[in-house]
Amino acid sequence: MDKVLRPSRLDTDPSSQDASSDWLHWKKTFENFIATLPSEGLDKYVVLTNFVTPKIYQYIADVTEYDLAIETLGKLFLKPQNEVYARHVLATRNQHPSESVREYMQVLRTLSKDCNFQQVAAVQHQSEYNRDSFIRGLRSSWMRQRLLENVTLGLVRSRKYSQEDRAFINEEVRRLLKEGIIEPSQSSQSPWRAQVVVVKGENQTTYGNRLFANY
Repeated sequence: MDKVLRPSRLDTDPSSQDASSDWLHWKKTFENFIATLPSEGLDKYVVLTNFVTPKIYQYIADVTEYDLAIETLGKLFLKPQNEVYARHVLATRNQHPSESVREYMQVLRTLSKDCNFQQVAAVQHQSEYNRDSFIRGLRSSWMRQRLLENVTLGLVRSRKYSQEDRAFINEEVRRLLKEGIIEPSQSSQSPWRAQVVVVKGENQTTYGNRLFANY
C-alpha cells in the first residue's frame, strides 16, 4: 500500500505561479504516505528529508523537528494572497502543454476566486486595469515583485522617483509656476490631478529630460 501512496520528491520552484497549489497537493500526498508507515520508532523528519530534492532541503537543513520543517516549507510555498498578486497570477497564467482547454479554463476560474472582483464604476475599473497592466508589463522583475507584495495598490501609489528625478521635477515645477504655465491647485482632490513622468533625454543639451503629466 505504501508503494501506491509513495509521493514524488518535492522539487517545486517556490517562485513559480503554481507553487502554492503544488505544495498543498504534495503535502497531502506525503501525509497520506506517512499514515501508512508503522508509527513505532518513526522519525517523520528523516522520512521528509528523503522526499525533497537537495535544493528544497537547504531550506530545512537547520531544522531538526518535523512540524517545524513543515511549517518552514509552508511559509516558503504559500505566498500571502492579496488582490494585486492574485490578479497578476490570473493575468499571466498560460495554458500548460499537458492541459486541455477545459482544464485550463477551470484553473482560471479557480484563480479568479482570489481576485476580489466587485461591481465598480467604470473609472475605478479603468484605474485597476491600468494598474494591473502596468505591473504586468514592467521590465524590472524586482520592481514587479515589490509592487505585488502590497495587499492593496493603486497606480497613483505605485510610482516612486529617484533623487535625481525628484530634483528635476522640483526645478521644473518652480519654473512652470514662475512662467505662469501652471498654477497651484486649491484642492488635493482636484479631478485634474495626476502624477508626472520624467522622460529621459539622450543628452542634456539637445534632448534634455522632459516632464509629462500621466493622465
